[in-house]
Amino acid sequence: MKRNAYAIALLVLLALLLGGSGLYVHATAEELRQDINNAYALALRADYAGAQRAYRATVAVAEARGGALRLFVRRALVDKLQETIATLPHYAHPDNRADLAVETARANAQIEEMATSFWDWA
Repeated sequence: MKRNAYAIALLVLLALLLGGSGLYVHATAEELRQDINNAYALALRADYAGAQRAYRATVAVAEARGGALRLFVRRALVDKLQETIATLPHYAHPDNRADLAVETARANAQIEEMATSFWDWA
């Protein structure tokens, strides 16, 4: 009887860890998505210096969270996302608005892919 209680406690603990990990991945994805979209909004308002600062701050967040994300999500997805985010500050110029739009959309798609890949085991 005592072994069953330990087994149940272990299963509950593992379920809580899995749920917490999923919440971390989701919260990180939402934070990155919001930061990228806010920076893009600054660029659309022609505040390119502010957009560059915001994109650089997003790069710092992505790098800081990258190590933990690699525990829960495929490393290739995190690396690809970090590479894309790292290019965004260089596109925040008046003559690169179309490129910035494309790269921002690509970053958002990669964030979505990363967020859904945690729960997609099929």
